[in-house]
Amino acid sequence: MQTLDLGDNQLTSIPKKIGQLQNLQRLNLWGNQLSSLPKGLLKKGSIKT
Repeated sequence: MQTLDLGDNQLTSIPKKIGQLQNLQRLNLWGNQLSSLPKGLLKKGSIKT
């Protein structure tokens, strides 16, 4: 999976396992109520939010 669209779902958190998706390049979290992201999620370097 290269793109994961979780936008506009009123999420308050996302699971840490999302960071384990090795081929993930795009992650849409727009329109949610997130106050933080799992540690290390954006350190992969290849994910565009």
